[in-house]
Amino acid sequence: MINKISIKNFKSLAETSVELGPFTVLVGANGSGKSSFLQAIELISWAVRFPSLQNALDEHQIEFRDLVHLRSPHALIECQLGLTVQIPAFGNQPVRGESVEMFIDLAKKRYPYLRREELYPPSFRENPLAKSDDLPFAIVSQKKCRFAIESPLTGGVQSRIEHQNVALGHSMLRDVSQAKNAKSQFPVLYQVARLFMDYVHYEIWGPDHLRKPTANRENAGLNLGKSGANLPGLLWRIRKSEDDRWAALVADLRESFPNIRDIVFRKGIQPGELGLEFTESTAGGKSLRYRPSQMSDGFMRLLALLAVKHQSVPLPLLGYEEPENGLHPAALDDCMRHLKAIANRGTQVIMTTHSPYLLNQLLEDQSEPRAELRLVIRDELTGNTRIVPPDRAKIARARKQGFGIGELWGMLLNEKDLAEQTPSEQ
Repeated sequence: MINKISIKNFKSLAETSVELGPFTVLVGANGSGKSSFLQAIELISWAVRFPSLQNALDEHQIEFRDLVHLRSPHALIECQLGLTVQIPAFGNQPVRGESVEMFIDLAKKRYPYLRREELYPPSFRENPLAKSDDLPFAIVSQKKCRFAIESPLTGGVQSRIEHQNVALGHSMLRDVSQAKNAKSQFPVLYQVARLFMDYVHYEIWGPDHLRKPTANRENAGLNLGKSGANLPGLLWRIRKSEDDRWAALVADLRESFPNIRDIVFRKGIQPGELGLEFTESTAGGKSLRYRPSQMSDGFMRLLALLAVKHQSVPLPLLGYEEPENGLHPAALDDCMRHLKAIANRGTQVIMTTHSPYLLNQLLEDQSEPRAELRLVIRDELTGNTRIVPPDRAKIARARKQGFGIGELWGMLLNEKDLAEQTPSEQ
């Protein structure tokens, strides 16, 4: 889990630091920088997932310079993260949590590369000359890489120097994730690697992507695509699972759409394609079948969210943009309930919104995990983005004074009214 992240020189995020919880909601107007924040985390994940940053940028048709803050004189993006990872039980050792500080700087000369990458326990930063069991987990410079090998059986630590061609432009966490016995030899590094390797940033799901058949049923991906592709494939994987997740998914769908009886898989036009049909009960007891093209955008988006909720292996980290799109306000109650269920399965959820109705709902909802609101505000003069917590006391007073949803929304977007002030502003 990311507890805190500081970002410098990424798009409009000239310099910002944000504390995150299990369920964090970024609230801001269009163009304020909400998506940029999720993209900054995604850039780190690309460094872990792809053979090189250049490969990742080419695949997404992005120039590195376009990611750097416009007023920065250097092609350099700096990130600092405070993480907590869960280390599974091993041998006689129980499950334990480990705190990790991570520094990662991304720069470009001829090609993008990692100029700095360090991971270590918080105690190492306080005292770099501490005893051996406080050695850094890993430090990467431009010439060499040092790993601290952890031994879960003895609790001891040995240091090792390994040379690595960091000009390849990928994170050493990628090497750790692929190394033999990494899960036991480098348990902390391995779990950090999985956090970013498995991070999914869902943009606004496109109905056309959600309706498309999966090209190859047998090789369907484990997750939805950024824009909603592979929905039939993910549902097929859930259907084949041996637990009761499929029945629970259909039951959730019927809570929002009572006439739906079942989801049926069908062959596509091309060999190996997998599509969907939906059976619906009528007043006369008959059953009708509908294709995805006949279902509403809101239906398809809610179905996709249920697929994420019930997939067999929970995501460690999920970025989800504007769930209110395509949904009737009455359906947002169900949407929030499902998102909180995803968070309760161990997925850290970072969501964006600019819906006044959804904001009002989040302020009233007391169920766990409670949404941690962060206001995303872009300065009109400098173009820089600030991300700050709201002043809940001011919000409570405004609500008691009878401010409506629209008025409260306008106040939230005005940092002089409802944002917490920094010490320099007080």
